[in-house]
Amino acid sequence: MMVCLSPCLFPGMGNGPVMLRIAFLKIFYQTVRKLDCKWLPKTSVTIREGLPVTTLEQTIADLVESNFDLSLIADMMAEAPSLDLQQLGELLSRLAARNGQAAGDGRALLERIRHRNVVGGN
Repeated sequence: MMVCLSPCLFPGMGNGPVMLRIAFLKIFYQTVRKLDCKWLPKTSVTIREGLPVTTLEQTIADLVESNFDLSLIADMMAEAPSLDLQQLGELLSRLAARNGQAAGDGRALLERIRHRNVVGGN
């Protein structure tokens, strides 16, 4: 059985309910029944209330990849009890160019998102 996860918000984070999904799928005879999933490294998955979910850093990267509103992501980051900014910068690296930063510069994208919260969403 392969477990495939998409963004899952931690309770109490962000500005309200966000409709996201967790997809658990089984491989029968080597055929994947659902195609919109990806393999994640062990460092991107944690156990929450007995279920495997993406870490907060992976969740944020997935939300950015899904073109979620960056100001809402900034709000969620501001409320996070702890964030591994190094890991988050690495996860955002592949998304930097399409978000107006130099290719591979995840740290700049991270700072842009954090700045949106400080200055009111610009």
